[in-house]
Amino acid sequence: MNDYHSNYYSRYHHAQRQPQSGPTTPPYQLWSPEEASQNIGAYRGQYIRTSITGYGLVYAQLTDYHPHTGTVDLNVYFTPGRPPSFMRVNRNDLTGIVPLGFQPPPEILAPPAPTPAPSSRPPWCQWAPWHPMCQ
Repeated sequence: MNDYHSNYYSRYHHAQRQPQSGPTTPPYQLWSPEEASQNIGAYRGQYIRTSITGYGLVYAQLTDYHPHTGTVDLNVYFTPGRPPSFMRVNRNDLTGIVPLGFQPPPEILAPPAPTPAPSSRPPWCQWAPWHPMCQ
């Protein structure tokens, strides 16, 4: 190895050996299985805002909770103004649950954004104005 490589690796390994500073406990509180059953069970039938692993922040209606299996049944609203999608997830995949009450929040009821009117000319006409469809 030349000096560059030995210098790089010594700095890299030195940085890896440095003690990590910061809090020893996470900044959030995890629920025990009993607390999860109690808290999630209290939100049954309510609309919630939560983050689902792999989906991000969503609005949903919590329809049921199965404490023995740890699964939660949700009607998830991915697009405002559209029907919900049923989803069954593990309670560990839900983070930051915010109850919104039994009435649907306005974010769910909003009509979908209007789609642009179709043009009489294809979008590629700007690159091929000589084509007969673009005349």
